[in-house]
Amino acid sequence: ALYQAQSAVSSLEKALGSAVTNLESMQQQLQVQVFQMEEELDTTKRTLSETSSELERTQIELRETQAELIRSREESDRLQLALAQSQKVADRADELEAYVKDMEEITAP
Repeated sequence: ALYQAQSAVSSLEKALGSAVTNLESMQQQLQVQVFQMEEELDTTKRTLSETSSELERTQIELRETQAELIRSREESDRLQLALAQSQKVADRADELEAYVKDMEEITAP
């Protein structure tokens, strides 16, 4: 019975040793996985930060472009008004020229 008990204890010690070895191996694998995940997370954070910065720059560019578009539209409106006024002046000049011709014909001897 003593031999069987010693044999059982020896088997348990081997099994326990094997379990400990397996657990240590699993722990090492998990540590490697955690390290890799931390590296991926850091990379993702950097990418997100870069993307966020790029988005901010793009938003600034968009606001600047919108402001430029507004200024261009305002300038276009001013030019359209000036063109319309110029056309009115040209039309009035044509009317006066025709009037002067008519007057010259009427007053011509």
